[in-house]
Formats: sequence, structure tokens, C-alpha cells
Amino acid sequence: MKTRSLDALNPATPYDVCIIGSGPAGTCLGVSLTRQGLRTLILESGLGLTRWLTNSRVQSLARYEYDGDTNYPLKQTASRLLGGNSNFWTGRCERLHPSDFEAHPYTPPENPWPIGYADLDDYYDAAEKILRVRGGPRTAHAPPRRHPLPLPGSPDIQYLKDLCAGVGVEVEDTATATPSKTFRFFNVQKEILPAFHRSGLGTVVIGATVNRLVGNRDREITGAEVT
Repeated sequence: MKTRSLDALNPATPYDVCIIGSGPAGTCLGVSLTRQGLRTLILESGLGLTRWLTNSRVQSLARYEYDGDTNYPLKQTASRLLGGNSNFWTGRCERLHPSDFEAHPYTPPENPWPIGYADLDDYYDAAEKILRVRGGPRTAHAPPRRHPLPLPGSPDIQYLKDLCAGVGVEVEDTATATPSKTFRFFNVQKEILPAFHRSGLGTVVIGATVNRLVGNRDREITGAEVT
């Protein structure tokens, strides 16, 4: 279904799932859900790239606060527009390492990871297929995987591998999403959202900012306040 405003949604035909955000994660999830026959709604706070670059009011929606001693440049890495951060993304798709899920100095003792690497393995495989991830054989230092990447590495860096092997250095090309409809970089609104629309089960609403999630006493999310 086409991108539309909240006023056009028909309350008589409820959705099975509501996703907040049309970036790579939200869009990949939306495609997977419609393939399973679920009516899916994606709410996107932003609009198009021009509005994001020129409208200070829209930009203000991405001014977040954070804790800790790391000066992470959120205003350069977080955006509010259709396709999310894939508009500024080079398509790098490296997996987290199993050790990232283990306790380390940056893990809050009272809030450890509730999942491990193995819990994400199948989802990594599915996302890499949707994103058309390319890359050559992984080295022993890369996160473990059961299957090769969906597409072979491009360009061929065998000459660099051979050159570095002579001095005891292992090289592997970065796993990268491969565009088929855009030049160079992978934008989800051009590569993935069309399939979401064609399914007949997916709707995207832009300019819809979720202000608050509504829960019940059982700590279940029952709704969302949207403006």
C-alpha cells in the first residue's frame, strides 16, 4: 500500500504489527512479516531527504541525550526521514562478535545482554539475504557463520590478500549490502520498501512521530501515542 497520512488509515481493518521507524532494521522486519501474511504498519517520523536537510524543526527530533563518557556524534549519525540512516550508510554489514554479548567493562552489571550470538544467527542470515550482502571468505577472526555470504566479494582483493600474507597479515573484505536500484550505496526505501508495498499487506505512514508507548500492568505494550 502507498505511503499515506494517519487520517487515511481504516480502523475497521486493524494491523497485526506496528513498526516504529523505516530504517534498515524496521524495513527488513516489515518485509519478513508481510511474507508471513501479517498486515504490517510502519510509522516513520521523518519525510524526505530534502526536508531533513533543510528543516531545523525536523532535525530537532533527532537531538537525543545520552549517558556515559563517550562523546558519540548523534547529530551526524541519527536522522528522521524515510529510509532512516540508510540514506547516509555505506552498507557495511559486519556482525557483532560472540564476545560482544559476554560480560565486559562496558556491560552494566544490573543489565546484562538477555540474548547471545547464537540467538541471532538465523536472523543475521535472513537479513543478509534481504540486503544482498556481498563478501569473500571470512578469516578465523570473524564471527562464526554456518553459510557463506549471499553474494561473492566485489571487487576482488586477492592481490591485497596475497601481498599482506607475505608479512603475516590476514585480510578480508568488508561484508557490504549490494544495491540493485541505486548507484553505489544501498538505500532501503528504494531497495526494500517497494516489495513491502507490493505485498498488499504493508503500509508506511510518514510524518508520524511516536511520542510514547502505552503499556498495561502486565508490562505489555498495548498502544502508541502518535502525532
